[in-house]
Amino acid sequence: MRLILFLLLIFGFLMYKIIDPNSTDKQLLEKLNFDTTRVVIDTYESEGNKIRYVDIGNTTDRLVIFIHGTPGTLEAFNRYLKDRSLRSKFRMIAMDRPGYGASGPGTPETSIKKQADSIVPLLEKNQHNAKPIIVGHSFGATIAARLAMDHPDKIGTIILVGGALDPDHEKFFAIAKLLELPLIRHLIPASMKVANDEKNTHVDQLKQMLPGWKKITGKVIIIHGVKDKLVPIENAYFAEKVLTNAQVIMKIDKNAGHLIPWTKPDLIKNEILSQYR
Repeated sequence: MRLILFLLLIFGFLMYKIIDPNSTDKQLLEKLNFDTTRVVIDTYESEGNKIRYVDIGNTTDRLVIFIHGTPGTLEAFNRYLKDRSLRSKFRMIAMDRPGYGASGPGTPETSIKKQADSIVPLLEKNQHNAKPIIVGHSFGATIAARLAMDHPDKIGTIILVGGALDPDHEKFFAIAKLLELPLIRHLIPASMKVANDEKNTHVDQLKQMLPGWKKITGKVIIIHGVKDKLVPIENAYFAEKVLTNAQVIMKIDKNAGHLIPWTKPDLIKNEILSQYR
């Protein structure tokens, strides 16, 4: 059992290194500023937190906002931010959620409502006649749904990718308890501590969202993999059931797992492009 827990910890750390690189502003700019497309890296204040974001593309194009999962940073969506076809048609914004990257790293914000509130200033940047498209992966999809519940008048299409949405199908793993041990907690990266805190409060937060699903009235595209072992496919069917007032489009991939933004990026890219106008 100890060996299994140790291997889980190592796996978690390796995944952290893949999805949470935490580049400096200079490093991030070097990755994204490779053509004539406008690229801005800046911060704003929200609930006493300084939030870092990257803003790419023509300011008058339709706005797409990406929300990363747990753990992660805005760089989870670098593939999309660098994509030339998306750059030519959309203004794209991605941010480090509170507790991650350069947005108060190590300080958890376990309230999904407050996480959603932290994104509202980005909605105000929209200069297009169509409402913003919101793309959220995993825990980011949860936040995207909460944002649409609380601000339905400001949200266009939301794309929920591998969304952890159903309180009855929230999976817990042995590593979560291991990460609470003082010695282990001292050794692991700050973002993994934040991720564990979010995980431990997720069910209660999802239950608080239950009355809000009927408030979502726009288009919702649900992308989920049948082979997702972290966020079971039941989450997608839960969302389809409770989105009683929304236009729901289900995109279920029988071969996909949880890491769709990296393993099957075209599933997301094509849905974004389908919203172009």
